[in-house]
Amino acid sequence: MADEVASKEQAQDLYPEALRKREEGALARRRGMRDRTWPVDDVAGLALSGGGVRSATFSLGLLQSMASRTGLLGKLDFLSTVSGGGYTGAFLGRLFCSLGTENPAAAPGDIQREVEQKLENSESAPVAWLRKHARYLNPSRAGDTHFLAAVLLRNWLTTNAVIAVFLLMGCLASHALRFAFSGFLKAIGLGFVWHGPLGDLVAMSGPIWWSPWMVLPLAGSVLAVSLGISYWLVHSEDFSKLNPASASILGCLGVAAAGAYAGTHRGVEVGANLMAVALACSVFVVVPPVTLWRMARKATARKFNIADADDPEAVAAAGPSQTHLVIEMRRWASESLATTLVLCAGLGVLGAIDSFGQTAYAMLSTAEDGGWQLKVSMLPSLMVLLGWFLQQRVGANIARPSQAQAVPGLGLLASAGALVLALTLAVTLSAISHGITFVGCVPAFEAFDAAECRKLVFRPGAQALDRIGIELRSNPDYLRPGKDQARSLGWTLGAILLALALSYSMHGAWLFLNSSSLHYIYSARLARTYLGAANPKRWKPEAASVQDVEPGEDMPMADYRPYDYGGPIHLFNTTINETIDGRSQLTNRDRQGVGMAIGPAGLTVGRRNHALWENGGSKVRSVRETAKGFEVFPAGKSISPDSLPLSQWVGISGAAFSTGLGAQTSPGYAFLCGAFNVRMGCWWNSDVDRPEAYTRRAGLLSNMSWLLNGMFPIQMHMLDEWTARFHGVERPMWYLSDGGHFENMGGYELIRRRLTRIVLCDAEEDPDYSMEGMANLVRKARIDFGTNIEFMSAAELDDILHPQLRPSFGELQALRRGAWHLEPAESFEGPVRPRRGQRSVLEPSRRRFSLAHAALARVVYPEQPGPRRREGLLLYVKPTLVGQEPLDLLQYHQAHPAFPQEPTLDQFFDEAQWECYRKLGQHIGMKLFEPIDGAGTGPRTWTPYAWLSGS
Repeated sequence: MADEVASKEQAQDLYPEALRKREEGALARRRGMRDRTWPVDDVAGLALSGGGVRSATFSLGLLQSMASRTGLLGKLDFLSTVSGGGYTGAFLGRLFCSLGTENPAAAPGDIQREVEQKLENSESAPVAWLRKHARYLNPSRAGDTHFLAAVLLRNWLTTNAVIAVFLLMGCLASHALRFAFSGFLKAIGLGFVWHGPLGDLVAMSGPIWWSPWMVLPLAGSVLAVSLGISYWLVHSEDFSKLNPASASILGCLGVAAAGAYAGTHRGVEVGANLMAVALACSVFVVVPPVTLWRMARKATARKFNIADADDPEAVAAAGPSQTHLVIEMRRWASESLATTLVLCAGLGVLGAIDSFGQTAYAMLSTAEDGGWQLKVSMLPSLMVLLGWFLQQRVGANIARPSQAQAVPGLGLLASAGALVLALTLAVTLSAISHGITFVGCVPAFEAFDAAECRKLVFRPGAQALDRIGIELRSNPDYLRPGKDQARSLGWTLGAILLALALSYSMHGAWLFLNSSSLHYIYSARLARTYLGAANPKRWKPEAASVQDVEPGEDMPMADYRPYDYGGPIHLFNTTINETIDGRSQLTNRDRQGVGMAIGPAGLTVGRRNHALWENGGSKVRSVRETAKGFEVFPAGKSISPDSLPLSQWVGISGAAFSTGLGAQTSPGYAFLCGAFNVRMGCWWNSDVDRPEAYTRRAGLLSNMSWLLNGMFPIQMHMLDEWTARFHGVERPMWYLSDGGHFENMGGYELIRRRLTRIVLCDAEEDPDYSMEGMANLVRKARIDFGTNIEFMSAAELDDILHPQLRPSFGELQALRRGAWHLEPAESFEGPVRPRRGQRSVLEPSRRRFSLAHAALARVVYPEQPGPRRREGLLLYVKPTLVGQEPLDLLQYHQAHPAFPQEPTLDQFFDEAQWECYRKLGQHIGMKLFEPIDGAGTGPRTWTPYAWLSGS
């Protein structure tokens, strides 16, 4: 009984009753039924995978073949799409809506037949529009290229300017802080620290003019050493006492330090002076670790509500054992050490950037031959060259992230390129900030003129050191143009205020995040091509150009209801990127993202978070009235997320080139994409406002990040993109990208609904036919839903399939392309029965053919209370060539061996390329869905047509 209750609760989490009833109502309308009287298992679904225009075109051909089989297209209750599959899926759904709107009195069955007629005819206006504008990103060639280039250049310059001004403000603030620190030391009578020891540390050595901030990581390293020592001071049995052995060693170190100091300074006399020196050394060596040990004990006592850590009775009354308290103290010391080391590394990088920045400015301002100016002028050319590399090399990996290992070392190369570019830009901004502070003048030392400074910068050799001697130490005041420190400070503060005003002026400009990326232009091109093909106004001779917006072409997502006119319930799949280890715990950390599906009923995030549309699609409300652990959507509360039109959801679902790539997200790729504005993802305001106590984390860095996010949200969100820091659903703004970054087949949501009839079209880029996308779906279905997808062997296919269709089907291995060899069955050892007494051995080759077009799999769902069936079938269709295709397809394959698995990076199909993919999809579909007399449920009588049509 308990297991049955748990199973029922789990089923409600995965597919809650409120969502199921809402979708059942939509199914009733699409079938023209007043009540829901059909069996719950009589539901079929089609999944169209990602793959850009290749997947869209192949899927179109497959839909045409189903449309030619009268009534078959109308049997598809659900349509789940990803990326390129969503192009064609949106075209199909929009076609139902357009024809239904023009004929409001028509029954769903009549609209279905009209859609089938338009799809079946390859010369119909909708198909002709798609063929004509296959180059959807550049439909009118030269004229459109100029327009697109202008938009891309404008957006690239704008985004980089916004980030540059924000970072420049930080550089200038560090200069102002140096002014303030120097003045503070003088005001309290400690100017000698800046003039003496600190000046020694930042003195120019070699060709580098070191920044005073390099002192900070040195100080941090001293703190790190003390934290490391404090760990060993923790007593292994009593957290209130020092470890006697470690304390003794620490004391000896103090005495040794005093002795070493005394031994190297002959002027130290025996007696009181030596004791004072020994005491001072002991204090510096012993006090910091002991103080940190006491801080660890205090933090532990505070955590466990111990009033007095020195009182044994108070410690005993608190509850935790001494062992537990000791472990907690050591954990605090270890975590503090890790944080300190991270801070030291960060401060060291910042100090190095500042050092190289001011050195670069000194070189530029004192150079006489213009050599450095020439090198700096080459920076834009280098950035253009790196952009070309990003498009030609890295871009292919972004488009097909699951194949990252196909090019060894490419990820490392991208990371190295990103690091070099980031450091170059950072040093450039630092040099500019020094130029502002120096008012464009030559930085000079108090003791020397500009000529001497130039010698110091460029020729700090042994002779210069001997001549300058002790005066080599840099000016104790901040280096300035001449001696006008007030002028330098004024320029610095003025530039800070200007940068602050410019940065803060964008405080509420959330539209800039997406309008400055490729998202809007990408979505607009998709709308004019694929949604435009379903627009009756585009079918007329006097129709507007594809470059022009046709009123009413796009539509609000709330009005997108193809099921009202006999079409399918369309589910768009996207990915919410999450690289920060959040508290939501929605997904496994390695996924770095969670799937989100948008449908007519509402939203689904991850496995168990669902919300239904309200108020005509302007609001959503969680299916739960009371919280059950972490809730993405607040239980019992309506929220108002951004209402996006259909075209934008199509664009988001296909945002393959972006800074966030789900499981394949990396800082290197993210920075390159951000710096060159290759950003197709979308920041979406979910309106989920979590309590600050939940989302805000303790710690200095977290508090600083929180403060900057509040003051400069636009810049911080853009930097999050550039550095691949995505917070998932913890903050109101979610970064959405291609659904294929989570699951690229589109089958995830169909498995959730326990469909028993699934047609899955896998047209993702898969040149080696490794079926990685399908393997990912199999894995996630097992982990997330407890569902097993088991592909049939050749012997099992022999037992079930109608003999006339058997040549089109095979095991998964039979879909691969290459040279096939038959061997005797006696040489085969294994659990799978060989096919017809022999087995096939493959030598992979992209110029050769496959043995089949499709495979069959059993979908075994977990036991669940209620009438739902436990097992279904999945028809897996893949673009393959078996050598019996039409002549033009075989000729195209001979000229282009990669066909039908050409790179997703190629989104500019010509006429022959587009027609070959469309025809291949139609050709395969016609073979698979051929109606055969005598098909039934007996042995060797199964056919896809009878199975899908329910006959």
